[in-house]
Amino acid sequence: MNILHYVSTGVSASDVSLTDVINDAANNTSGGFLSGTDMPMWALFLIPQAWWFMLPLTLIVACAAVILSLKIIDELWAWKDFLKKCLVRIFVVHCGCFIIASGFLLFWGFVPAFFSEWWDRNIFIYICSNPFGNIFALLFVLAAVALAFFGVYFLDLRFTFKKLLIEEEKLKRLALLTAAFSSPYVFLLPFTLQF
Repeated sequence: MNILHYVSTGVSASDVSLTDVINDAANNTSGGFLSGTDMPMWALFLIPQAWWFMLPLTLIVACAAVILSLKIIDELWAWKDFLKKCLVRIFVVHCGCFIIASGFLLFWGFVPAFFSEWWDRNIFIYICSNPFGNIFALLFVLAAVALAFFGVYFLDLRFTFKKLLIEEEKLKRLALLTAAFSSPYVFLLPFTLQF
């Protein structure tokens, strides 16, 4: 039962805990994790209606990560020129990698759950709500963050930063630091958005 059910039956929304919502979702009574009552943070990258907020936020974080990385490798003087040359590629690479990482998590919700209700109740519900509640859920979410990290690193190194006039060693450090600072650690946050 979702929060609206509790409210319609006379229980106030403040008395409903996240545990109740998670248990109802695990018992298949809330309509699923994308049903409009609870939504994991990583699902926002998959929903076009949320892109008006998530994509600019991703670009801001990516640009801040690039500027911080340039400062660390002592090339901060080039940040304006760098952003002029690479802004569109930064946007495409970072947003694309985060959408792929979100799709990776969503994949583990549909394919195994199709074959087993146990998987849905014991693993995927934790992937959606609290990855720290189950070691297997945490491993899957960490794998998604690592997928985004390595995607950003290799694509930044080979595609985004390829026209920059920086020596090869600094270019590798720049790509590594940018990927480390801008990876989607928000996937690990143990809460869902309530709608």
